[in-house]
Amino acid sequence: MREKGKTLSDRLYHAGNWIVAKVIELRGQTHNRIATLIVLAGIALSTQPFWQPYLEALLERHLDLTINVPSNPWLGLATIVVGAIYHYLIHASTSGQISFRSADVRQHDSEVLRGLLDKHTFAQLRQTIARISTADSYRSSDFEVMDFWARNLRTQEGSFLDPKIAEKSDEMVSSLEALMEFLAYNFFVYPDWPGSQSEDTQYCLYPNHNMDRDGRSADDSGQIFYAEKQNELNILIRKALENVDDLVGILKRSLGSSFPLRTG
Repeated sequence: MREKGKTLSDRLYHAGNWIVAKVIELRGQTHNRIATLIVLAGIALSTQPFWQPYLEALLERHLDLTINVPSNPWLGLATIVVGAIYHYLIHASTSGQISFRSADVRQHDSEVLRGLLDKHTFAQLRQTIARISTADSYRSSDFEVMDFWARNLRTQEGSFLDPKIAEKSDEMVSSLEALMEFLAYNFFVYPDWPGSQSEDTQYCLYPNHNMDRDGRSADDSGQIFYAEKQNELNILIRKALENVDDLVGILKRSLGSSFPLRTG
């Protein structure tokens, strides 16, 4: 509801005063001083300057000249709004709330992601990791999928610019590298007799301690050893799957409509 007895100029003046007070709170920085000047100019355009009546009286008394300088409330209001918007944008930019490069970053990161997904999808990566836990084994092609993601996300060409995405990407790569290192030291070719393997070689977790495989030393100590290694493996697998999901989640939230729909 409009306040009785107050003109549009009065209302604009009080609104301008409030805006200026907020801007002056941060007047130490250059962009805040610029915003203050813009808002003050808007207030001057919106209202009759305090010195205008005195100037008019002097001109009329000494020069017999009458002038009438009308105020322009709408132009003044527009100037005040421009000053406030300018201050907000600069402050938000310097504080990291917004970035004028955000569109370029999203475009870059979405193109990087599309290039990776053209080779292997997240669904393939998840299935590969989960299959290791199911059978305590993997094939050469499975290792290649994990190595593809870990190796390419470590390169300059495959790295993301968005810091939140880059952080989750690094976490996923670290968990994949830890899992692959475990596989390299604790999995062995099985079966290993001549002609038993195809080009896609199968590797198994300590087959000589697994009763379902070689089982030659599957005594109590061997079974305990195998169970300990299974537990280590499952911890690494859970961590890797968790990091894959975290990366997919931050990609969707950060890229929005630029996130490729075909990720599985």
